[in-house]
Amino acid sequence: MDIQLTVWVFIMVGLAAFLTGFSKAGFGGMMGPMITILVSLVIPIDKALGILLPILMVGDWFALATYWRKWDNRSLLILLPGAIVTVIIGSYFLSNLSSFWIKRIMAGVILIFVILKFWQSWRKQVSDKPAKPIWGVLGGSIAGFTSAIAHSGSPPITMFLITRGLSPETLAATMAVSFATLNMIKLPSYILSGVLNFANVVPFLWLFLLVPVGVFIGRKVTRYVKKEKFEKILLVLLAMTAVLLLFD
Repeated sequence: MDIQLTVWVFIMVGLAAFLTGFSKAGFGGMMGPMITILVSLVIPIDKALGILLPILMVGDWFALATYWRKWDNRSLLILLPGAIVTVIIGSYFLSNLSSFWIKRIMAGVILIFVILKFWQSWRKQVSDKPAKPIWGVLGGSIAGFTSAIAHSGSPPITMFLITRGLSPETLAATMAVSFATLNMIKLPSYILSGVLNFANVVPFLWLFLLVPVGVFIGRKVTRYVKKEKFEKILLVLLAMTAVLLLFD
């Protein structure tokens, strides 16, 4: 255990667990970077990434249970090979970077994330043609690397899937399998590289119970809050946070 346990540390990790569940209930693509940033405010960023991985995996289990066997296998076959390779590469780079460079790279990833989300929204409005498989391979490859560095792999995968003509349920299921796979692959890589130390996770295990609480409340909130408005507010906050990380 090389983390100083304070009230604020428990509050931020608990909030991260809650938001992980909340995001799985309908706000999935947006929460990864924000959750990482919140925990990195009170824990060194490399250790924060390690502590968050088991929490994200618990969230994956709830998502898979919700959308079991409703995914699109063809899309997964396009996305996952490149993603699997680059998540391993990204995990290696992460283990060899100082906190200074992790913060700068993470800030860059978040700014790209924001730009891609706005582009994704525009593309959804103007294009109804399915993207070619090569774009899925490229998107999956980018997602694997950004997922390893900052738990931020959603935009490239989402941008490809929205052109595939999938139902909302199938799209959500396909994303659930994608992220569950990437997080499972990150697990041994994070352990071997020292990013994930289970001694750092044990004090927070009881907070994992907040994941299903977040799922329950998230489902309620999605009935009353438009996802588009929620995402725009979160994008602005993410962009501001990324700028702060660049100059930290």
